[in-house]
Amino acid sequence: MTSRLSGSDPTLLQRAVQALRRSDKTRAELEALLLRHGSAEEARVVLDQLVSQRLQSDARTAELRARQALTKGWAAPRALTALVHAGITQALAQQAVDEVYASHNAAQAIQLEVARLGKHPAAAARLKAARALLRRGFAQDDVARALGLEDLDAQGPAGDDV
Repeated sequence: MTSRLSGSDPTLLQRAVQALRRSDKTRAELEALLLRHGSAEEARVVLDQLVSQRLQSDARTAELRARQALTKGWAAPRALTALVHAGITQALAQQAVDEVYASHNAAQAIQLEVARLGKHPAAAARLKAARALLRRGFAQDDVARALGLEDLDAQGPAGDDV
């Protein structure tokens, strides 16, 4: 096992470092990559080495991805779901989202979208904006109120009649 890490065949370590060079990865994402090329024990050893050398950190990855989600205009619940889906623990994901979104005001984000529509947007434009906001994870009641779509409940999240 140590021979694989020491240089005789560093394939797993090289693959992991190359993946981390491209972008931060969660431990779970790296593990899935490494398991395609080696055993579970070999993958665990490489992952532990990366963590000990501070090359891989789920906390750092969670914070980075939470910031990216905020930049994309995602609401906190959608960011949290994406982090957990990527293999971040619920507690660590929640902590990252709470820290990044602490100063973020969902109402302000919705109002920015409303302002981009102009003074008297057509109903179709308001529905399109509503669908975009709902996909980003904003609360349906907040979106409906901001866009003046009291009948949004009957439209469903995709805007299709139910």
